[in-house]
Amino acid sequence: MGKFIISEINVPVKEAYGADIKSIVLEKTFKKLNNRNIQFHSFEKKSIDARHAGNICYVISAVFEAEDAFIAKNNLKEYKPFEYKAIEPGSIIIKRPIVIGAGPCGLFSAYLLAQYGYKPIIIERGKDIERRHSDVITFFNNGVLNTESNIQFGEGGAGAYSDGKLVTRINDPRCSYVLSVLHEMGADESILYDAKPHIGSDVLKTVVSSIRKHIKEKGGSFLFDSKVTDISINNNKICGVTINSDVHIDCDLAVLAIGHSARDTYRMLFEKGLSMSSKPFSMGFRIEHLQADVNECRYKKQAKYIPFNAEYQLYDKKGEKGVYTFCMCPGGFVINASSEEGCLATNGMSFKDRSGINANSAWVVSVDKEDYGSDHPLAGIEYQRIIERKAFEIGRANYVAGVQSLKGFLDKLVKRSNSITPTIRPGYSYEDLSGIYSEKIYNALCSSVNSFQNKLSCFEKGVLTACETRTSSPVSIDRDDDFTAKGFTGLYPCGEGAGKAGGIMSAAVDGLKTAESIIRKYKI
Repeated sequence: MGKFIISEINVPVKEAYGADIKSIVLEKTFKKLNNRNIQFHSFEKKSIDARHAGNICYVISAVFEAEDAFIAKNNLKEYKPFEYKAIEPGSIIIKRPIVIGAGPCGLFSAYLLAQYGYKPIIIERGKDIERRHSDVITFFNNGVLNTESNIQFGEGGAGAYSDGKLVTRINDPRCSYVLSVLHEMGADESILYDAKPHIGSDVLKTVVSSIRKHIKEKGGSFLFDSKVTDISINNNKICGVTINSDVHIDCDLAVLAIGHSARDTYRMLFEKGLSMSSKPFSMGFRIEHLQADVNECRYKKQAKYIPFNAEYQLYDKKGEKGVYTFCMCPGGFVINASSEEGCLATNGMSFKDRSGINANSAWVVSVDKEDYGSDHPLAGIEYQRIIERKAFEIGRANYVAGVQSLKGFLDKLVKRSNSITPTIRPGYSYEDLSGIYSEKIYNALCSSVNSFQNKLSCFEKGVLTACETRTSSPVSIDRDDDFTAKGFTGLYPCGEGAGKAGGIMSAAVDGLKTAESIIRKYKI
């Protein structure tokens, strides 16, 4: 028996509603091939085509089993799942490698190193996911911020509280490996084939914990509550790290998977002479809508046949700057993603079932050194701080967020929504948010509204929460082809913190590629 793929199987949502979609797919394939001696094996890809409101369909690619002779006779496309090719370890003997940061990049780098017997030491400034979650809930309930254990810092990284969206623009076969590992560690099977897969912030806690346990079973170890405050360099080669200013660990190499918000670590690395530069990123607001309105806009009368909430992604490039929405969280919540005293940042998340009343998305505009007012490598970080301080002050302290209806934002007036209740915690206050950014950025955002309204007719009903500032790293760390920091030996900047990724998938893949480079050169 062999396996083959049939693509472009269209199943109208009305036909699939309340039915076994696998049986429908199999029946359609029977008819297409004029043969019933085949068996359904699995979905390979599943998406939804909502371009035609009266005929919304699932578009499916599926894997089937049949006799090899039948597959060959009909010239069917064979199913060949991705397999990680074995890596031949290098010859240079090293001490146990250190991985700094336990976000998606650090965890997957450590995962592969552990698979090959390198017994990595993972150093994380925040807490393990269980204790971290307790700190996050405490912050949401009463506004008491732990600057080392929050939405940005702790096991799982910022990705642990961002819905677990696994959509990526990179086309790398390692993505299949990442998905398979996440599924093995507790994520739903649907992430293996959904066109827009997500895990859910609630399920991610279990997945992250399982990855940690697996790494430990392979000989790896974790040091939580352990911020790397210094690195020791000798002749441009790393020889050790210092934790919490008083504990030193000798090492021959370190993976720098620091994430996009480790501002103090960026400063330390800059002072150590690492080559880095500021890079463009995006800033703006979180915008919330009623999920029912989004469903109606996207799916019209067929919304009742679709068992999940609708998403949207909008883009406008009429003015000087590109304006777009991203990181959309159907049935989700706006969350307070602050990590520094006196600074307020936001993000969005959803649980696995995405059953919240509101939808939210980032509504952002691209910014660069012209907006920062400097070409210093860390200028983007300081620009983030300026905006986050304004957001904190406008909410009148205690991390209460400023909110405003989109119509009020356009009119520069304090206006509330009659239908949408903001979801951010520990609280919110209706304010005028129009002066937080420069007039140039304000105008760019406003100029996109008509375009977005034409594409999503409920867009103007939205409510804004200030501010979305941590979309990606404002810093890029230069590195050579072997993934080492430019001019240094044994220092491997990677993932979002190095400006080489954006999101869970691309960060995880960059972590894998970094680990591969290490394995090919070193052994323990």
